[in-house]
Formats: sequence, structure tokens, C-alpha cells
Amino acid sequence: MTQRLFFDAQAVKLLQAIDWGGTPLGPPDRWPDALKTLAQLVAASPQPMFLCWGPDRTLIYNDSYAEILADKHPAALGRDLLEVWSEIREDLSPIVEEAYAGRPVRMADITLVMHRRGHDEEAHFSFSYTPVRDASGEVGGFFCACEEITDQVKEERRVRLRADLTERLRDLNDAAAVIERTNELLGAYFDADCVGFAEIDPDGETYTVRHEWRRPDFPSVIGRHRLNDFGPSLIDRLKRGETVAIEDVRTHPLTRGHDAAFEAVNVRALLDAPLLRSGQLVLTLFVLSRTARRWLAGDVELARQKAERTWQILERVRADKALREEHAFLEAIIETAPIGISITREPLDLPPIINREARRLLGVEEFVGDLGRYQVLGAVHRDGTPYATEDYPTVRALRRGETIEDEPMTYRRGAESRRWLVNSKPLRAENDEIISVITTINDIEDRLRAEEAVLLVNTELRHRVKNLFAIIRSLVALTGRDETDVAALKTKLLGRIDALAAAHMLSVEEEDRELVDLAQIVRAIVAPYDRQLHLEGPAVQVPVRMVTPLGLILHELATNAAKYGAWAREGGDLTVSWRWEATDVSVLRLEWSERWARPVPVDPGSRAGFGTKLMRSSALQLDGELTQRTDLYGLHTIFVFPCPEAAPRGAQQEEPA
Repeated sequence: MTQRLFFDAQAVKLLQAIDWGGTPLGPPDRWPDALKTLAQLVAASPQPMFLCWGPDRTLIYNDSYAEILADKHPAALGRDLLEVWSEIREDLSPIVEEAYAGRPVRMADITLVMHRRGHDEEAHFSFSYTPVRDASGEVGGFFCACEEITDQVKEERRVRLRADLTERLRDLNDAAAVIERTNELLGAYFDADCVGFAEIDPDGETYTVRHEWRRPDFPSVIGRHRLNDFGPSLIDRLKRGETVAIEDVRTHPLTRGHDAAFEAVNVRALLDAPLLRSGQLVLTLFVLSRTARRWLAGDVELARQKAERTWQILERVRADKALREEHAFLEAIIETAPIGISITREPLDLPPIINREARRLLGVEEFVGDLGRYQVLGAVHRDGTPYATEDYPTVRALRRGETIEDEPMTYRRGAESRRWLVNSKPLRAENDEIISVITTINDIEDRLRAEEAVLLVNTELRHRVKNLFAIIRSLVALTGRDETDVAALKTKLLGRIDALAAAHMLSVEEEDRELVDLAQIVRAIVAPYDRQLHLEGPAVQVPVRMVTPLGLILHELATNAAKYGAWAREGGDLTVSWRWEATDVSVLRLEWSERWARPVPVDPGSRAGFGTKLMRSSALQLDGELTQRTDLYGLHTIFVFPCPEAAPRGAQQEEPA
């Protein structure tokens, strides 16, 4: 019988329909255990996920990732990942190579131009590639959990745009803002394709455009251009101070014969308002249109007035414009960077610069004072030793000239601890003196927790699957030994497997009830074994939150009893009992007692396996304590845990199960 690997979902149905024997992966029943487990995990997850496996990078994904693929789905199933995303192969190849080299990759925001839904579009993703090793220890492929954040990124751009516009409206004394706002207003007023100011260069033969407003699909005219390329007659008019309005460059006598120059910038009609100083052409306000159009007299006058008014602004800002823009640009990059950045400037007698992300990570709004300010931080080394002031990477870089790369640091703020990677590098003047230190902080806590969670899930899945197969094997063996009729064997075996499935679901799923009968939980867990045991204890209703950890504990005990304990030995006997502690009626005592007829030596060197660790971990979830004792004649397990929600009630009962 072919093993059912996947759950019931649209993409999964297609996965099941594929002839995997014709792919590099081969039939599913021959897949490595790691691939089978991850395929089920990917299929069941509501988050977009995919699995890339083997040297051919064969792609397996779930329904949520199918939405990202858009019209590439379902053809992408079972194909090479890099062939599916051929248009971004150059972007993905280095990342895929890192994952196949066994190095996890995580990116909070990657920009990709993807071909989807019939056209190219910009898309943004947050994702992680986690390498997966096969039974031989070699990387067999990688697992990707991703999230498309395109809408978020575009919304952030809209927010920034609104903020910028508000700022410019509030402070129109800023020369550059006035120019840009003027361009926008004129563009809207004229319903033009492009509006800007052309400054005539000192040579008188070229002009430079530094500011423009244009429609997104209109080519930029920013840069330096030759005047005579657009017709000497037109330029002569401008040099005489005449405003020129041309309805169609193809037919107007001033521009006829220079169609190629205008077509290169997609211009069909234009309005030029020149400004002269001391008889020399210094600036022209231009309004451009890609289609022929008629210019009204009032529009021509408006353009002339705006050219005159804007020139004074340009004169005032030219001296410091470049420096201010560069400074603002660098500040914006630092402030909006996705990692924490701190720039220490003590040698320059200047306060440190600390960006938004660093302020968030450190939990401070400012970080000023001498180097003693580091004493208030709650950082510790990997071994738990607190950082002294001289231990901090920034201080070491500043005082000793060290360059620190990816130093692990745990930062404690209140009850929360976050793991970081810290880099510090000294910046030196021409005389080699240290004038500043730049420090970056990369918070990797979420990534590490995600990786740890995946590891725990994989470990628990392997353990559960192993135990389930062991139980099924035992059921088959026991049923076959006691039954010779094939039909009866089939019926009995299917019934026991169904009971096993029901008990398993009870142990891992929370039902829509507040309280569940403790005896019912015990019966459900042990029912598949069809073995004699005794239940002793009062009627107890335990909260539904306890079903999963209790089920795990009982499941492990029952599995061990069937494999090694009372149920595996002739004459073995098993009793499960519970009672309220005499000293505290809110504490429940559950005892699992196995006895066998003949003495069995106890192995003093045996160690606790994963099952024992899982039981103890489950006990801790209930704030309980689990102890076990083995002697020549049996095993005795005691689990004591608080259960204040279930008040003691009912009479003592004793019954076989």
C-alpha cells in the first residue's frame, strides 16, 4: 500500500496526483524520512512554505505558497526551483547555494522583480532557508518558510510620501521644498507629463536639470543637455528673453527638422519661460507634453512669473544644497536601517548617533554621556557573565582599535532576553587617529527561536512516528497470533488501528470542552493495546488544557508496557490508579504500576531516552513531578500534579479495563 504523505488541500491533491516516479525524487514510499516528514509539515502549514530537495532542486510546496506562484502553479510542482523562478535565478542562486552548503539563510526583506500574472512586478519577501540533512548527515535540501510583504513595503512608501508632503507644506521656507512643490503644482495645473527648471551652464552651450516633476511613465530629463540639439532658432528666442509656446514640435517652424531630439525625450509639445540676468540666459522653466496641445495666453504668463520667482530661490540654496542633501541622505539611511546602528563620536566631542532600531533594541530614547553610560546596559556574554564597560565592542574599538565581527551578546531588558550579533569598527582620520566607532546590532532572537522550534518539532515527529510504527507492528503480531481466520484478522486489526488513531488524536488535540474525564483519557490511550489493566480512583474531571500532556505521558507508559513491560511479559499485570493527596485536595496523584510474574534483572547502566524526557517535559507543563522506580518484579511510576479546577467528587471506584 502506498503511504499517504499529505493532507487534504488543493496543492496537496496535485502533489498526490503527480507521477513522482518520473521526477528526480522517485516514488514517495522511497523518499528519505526527513523528506517525508517535512513534506507533511509543509502541506499542513497555513504559512507559505516550500521544500527544495536533491541536487535537481525539486520543488514541493503548499497551498499558501501556490498563491505566491500565481500562474506558475501548478506547473511548478516537482520542477527545479531555479527553473520555476528563471527570471530571478541570479538573485536566488547564491542563496540556494548557501543553503545547500549547510548554512541557514534569513532575510527580512528581499526585493525581487518577478514575472507573475502576465507581467513583471516588484515583490518583497521575508524568508528563511533552513538546510535539512539526510540520514547520512549530508544536506539533502532545504526548507523555506516565507511571507510576502509587498503590500507592507508599498504601504510604508505611501506613509513616507504623505509625511514628506506634509513636511513640505508646513515649511515652505526651505528652498528645495519650494522648488519641488512648485513643480508638482505646475504639473497638476497644466496636466503635463514633466515640469522642471533648466539652469544654463557657464559655457552657454549646455543646460542642467536638477529638479523635475514627471509622470511615472515619462522619461527623466535630469542631467546635462546641449541647447542646440533642440533647434538654434528656438534657443535664439529664449536667449532674447521670449517665452516660447509650441503646440507641436513636428510642425512648428522653430523646431521643424529636430524631431529626433524631441522624440528621444518623448516630447510633442512644450512651453519654455526663460529668465535673463545681465542680458544672459540663466534659467528656463519648461512644461512638456507627450501629445500636441494648445497653450493659452494666461498659461504662458503664469510660466513666466514662476520662472522669475524661482530663480531667487535657486541663487540662495546653491552654496549649501549638495552638502545638505548628502547629509540628509546619510541620516535617512542610518535612521531607517533595519539593524541597530550606533556611531560613537567622543573624540570629536560630539554626542553619539543612535538610529531608530538601536533605540528600540536598547530600550532608550537617547544614549548620551561618557563611556560610563554602558554600565546601565544589561548585556551578558554567552557564558552568562555580565559585560563590564571595557568589554563592550564599541569601547574596545574606541580604546584599543579592535575590529569586532559578529560577537554573540545576550541583552536583558526587564524579564526579556534577546540574542544579538554585534559588530564594531573604528573609523580613523588621515593621521590614523580614531575619530569615531560605528557599531551595528543585529537581533537574531526570532530567527534562533524559529530554528529551535523547527528542530523540536522534527525531533518529536520522528519519535512519535517511530512509536506508532512499533505499536502497529505489535498489534499486527498479537492479532495474527490469536486469529487464524483472514476476514476476522482483518476486521480485528482494522478496529485496533482505528482505536489507536482515536487515542492518538485525543492525546494531541484539544476538544471543545472545558473538562474531560480522567478515566476516559486513560481508556482512550490504552484501548488499542487490548490488554488487561485495572483502573482505580474517584471520578475526576481534568481541564482540557491537561489532555495533551497527560495523553503524552500515558501514551509513553503504554508504549513501553507493550514493548518491554507488563504487557510484553507472560503473567504481567498493570494497574492505573489516582487519588487526591491527603495534605492538599487540589493535588492529584496518578500511579502507573506494572508487575510481572518472574523477576527480571534491572540494568543499572540504562539511560533515560527521549520518551522519558518527553514525559518529564510534559509533567513540567502541568507544574507536576514525575518519578519512576524499577525493581526485579516491576515498574512503578508516580505523577503528582496540581489540579485546582477539578474539585474532588464521587465515590471511590475500582474496575478492570
